[in-house]
Amino acid sequence: MFNHQADCWSKETHKEIVRTVSGQLWRFIQNNASLSASSEEIFLELTKLSPKNFRILLDTHFILSPEVKRLVYETAPAVLNRLSKVSVREVHTKRGEIRGQIQWGRTYTARYFNGLDPSLFVYSQRSSVFDLPENRVLLFLLKQIYAISQSISDAEIEEEQLNFSDQKKQKWSYTASLLTKKCSELLRNPYIRKIGELHDLSERLIESTERVRGAMYSELALAAKNFYQYKKHPASFLKEKLSNQILEPLDRNTLYEIAVLFSVINSARNAGWTERKVSLIGSGSNIVSVLKKDGVTLKIYYQGVPKAFTRASKYSELMRKYGLSDKLRRPDIILEWEKDQIKKYCIIEVKRSKSRQYLVDGAYKLFGYLKDYENFLDTTLQPQGILVGWSGMKEPLPIQGEEVYMSSWSNLKATLNSILEHCTTQYSSI
Repeated sequence: MFNHQADCWSKETHKEIVRTVSGQLWRFIQNNASLSASSEEIFLELTKLSPKNFRILLDTHFILSPEVKRLVYETAPAVLNRLSKVSVREVHTKRGEIRGQIQWGRTYTARYFNGLDPSLFVYSQRSSVFDLPENRVLLFLLKQIYAISQSISDAEIEEEQLNFSDQKKQKWSYTASLLTKKCSELLRNPYIRKIGELHDLSERLIESTERVRGAMYSELALAAKNFYQYKKHPASFLKEKLSNQILEPLDRNTLYEIAVLFSVINSARNAGWTERKVSLIGSGSNIVSVLKKDGVTLKIYYQGVPKAFTRASKYSELMRKYGLSDKLRRPDIILEWEKDQIKKYCIIEVKRSKSRQYLVDGAYKLFGYLKDYENFLDTTLQPQGILVGWSGMKEPLPIQGEEVYMSSWSNLKATLNSILEHCTTQYSSI
C-alpha cells in the first residue's frame, strides 16, 4: 500500500515544478526558502508592488547578493588586517616620558617661555593615520549592511544556534542573521574607531578606492559599486539580481502550494483578468494578487482569510470553549470576487499526494471549511471549492457550476478555467 508520507515527486518532477514557477518565484520571500537560480525572464510586475513591498524585495536581494557576502566574509577582514594608512610626523611638547626624537632648538625656546623649566621637552614622533577615504568607504558599507540585514533577518543568532540543521541553515533569513553577526564583529575591530564616518557614498569616493593599491581595495570598490547601484538605481539593480537569483521554497509541499497559486493567477490572466496589484508572499499581506475584469475585482488570498471569515466561523467559538484552539484554520488559497458589494468565494485546498486516503482526508477538510463558513457563504453567490492533489484520482471533464471539484495537477488548468467562466456568467447575469 502506498504510504502518503512518501514523496510522490522524483527529482526530475521537482525540477520541472521549479521551472514552471520560476518566472513568478520572485514574489516569494518567506523565511522557509533558499537561494536558487532564476530564469532570465524580464518581468513588469515590479511596477505593481507597493513601495513597502518593493523595498522589502530590494533589501532582501541586496543582502543575499554575492557581492555582499564576499565583502563581509573575505574583503573586509582582509582590508582590516592590512588597513591602508599614511605616516605623519607629529610634534609634542610635554614633561616626563619622551617618545620620539628631541628637537633641541624648539626645546630651548619652549623652556625660555616657561620659566627655564628643565623638565620640558619638544620632540617629534611618527604616527599612522587610518582615517582615509577608502577606509571610510569600508566602514560605511559595513554599517549599512549591518543595519539592512538586521532589519530583515530573524532575531540575533546565539552561539548555540550555530548548530542548526542543514535545512534551517539554507534559509535566507539565517544567512541574513549570520551577516548581521559577522558585521557586528568586524565593527568592533579596534582600528574602526580610528576611521571617520561617511554620510553618503559618491562615485568620486568609489573611484578613489579603486585607485588604491592592492587587490582587496579593488574588491572593496566593486562592493561599493554594488551598493551604489542598489541605492541610486533600485529598479535596475533588482531586475539584474532577479535574473540570476530567486528564493525557492525549501519545503516541497509549500512549493506545490505556490505552483497551484501561480497557476490560479496565470489562468485568470489568460481569461482576460488584469493584475492591478501584487504583494510578496511572506511580507505579511494575506492578499497576493488583485485582478480586475468587467468591473469585477478578484482578490487571491494565500495562507490567510478575508476579515469576514474570521467573524463567520461556526466552530471557532466551540474550539475556544473547550480550550482546543484559539486560532482560525486557514485554507491554502481563497479566491474572492466582488462587484457592487456582491461577493463570491472559492476555497482551494492543496495536497501534494497521490495517496487515495490522504486525498480523501483533504476532501473532507475542504468540506469542513465550506460547512464552517456556511452561514456567511449563504449570503454570497454560489461558493465553490477545489481539492488539488498531485495525482491518484479520476479525471472527468470539469462541469461549470459544481460546488466542489477534485483536480490533479495535470487537470488543474481546465478546472480553473471552468470556475472562472462560471464566475463570469454569474456576474454578467446580475
